Amino acid sequence: MDLKVLYWTFAWLNLLILSAFALVGIFRIRKGQVAKHRVLMLTAVWLIVGFVVSYAIKLALLGREDLSKWSTPEIWLLRFHEACIAVMLLFGGFALVHGRRFQRTRLLSTDEDAPAPNPTHLTRHRFAGRVAVISMFLALITAGGVLLGMYERIR
Repeated sequence: MDLKVLYWTFAWLNLLILSAFALVGIFRIRKGQVAKHRVLMLTAVWLIVGFVVSYAIKLALLGREDLSKWSTPEIWLLRFHEACIAVMLLFGGFALVHGRRFQRTRLLSTDEDAPAPNPTHLTRHRFAGRVAVISMFLALITAGGVLLGMYERIR
């Protein structure tokens, strides 16, 4: 087994798991379970951080993939996947920043004097979260296609 393909297999599984956490987080917020939503989404964030650290190590130890053996459609699929990841990271970061603003509001605080959350922050958090989740699922699907191509090339 090629070590890079093995690495990317585990990376795809990581993305699948963090997608599951995000999906359950969406179900929790729709039920009004804000604290559970927060824990699930922060768990997904830590899985992303873990991937980024592992990717830096992978680059140092194994290097980049040799794209000279890839077809043009495979490279385009990879680039689209990378764009989905970039959108996920950017908008997930926005959602995280706006979500952190709710810590001392009635949404998460048990203090009876806690203020109501700012409606603008709620709207921005919701929008950024939706974009991040949609791009995450597109990234998961396209990563599967990229990974299948990698398996085909090692046969």
